[in-house]
Amino acid sequence: MTTAVIKVEAFEITGGDRLDPVQVYWYDVGSSRGHVTITCFGAAWTAYFNGMGFDATGGPVMIREFFARVDVEYLVSNLHANPLSASKRDLTYLKRIVVAVKASLEEMP
Repeated sequence: MTTAVIKVEAFEITGGDRLDPVQVYWYDVGSSRGHVTITCFGAAWTAYFNGMGFDATGGPVMIREFFARVDVEYLVSNLHANPLSASKRDLTYLKRIVVAVKASLEEMP
């Protein structure tokens, strides 16, 4: 077994629309591949994106950039373990969280 230290970027969002503090963890795995984990009020959602594309210069897209540019519904469906069996309430809650994360990315430098 091998253990390696990885670099993860994290931030916290407060003051979201009827949300407790939201913690977001970004991990860029490699060229245009990334992993995101979001936690809020004891719940967690995670997704891995393989093949996030390239930016205007042809360079690989980082997970933060990818998350900022893709559709909210796409992110919700990937973050929820089984969106087809999820309650409308659960999906609405996760959607509010994703909207808050995307809004915070627009405010970040």
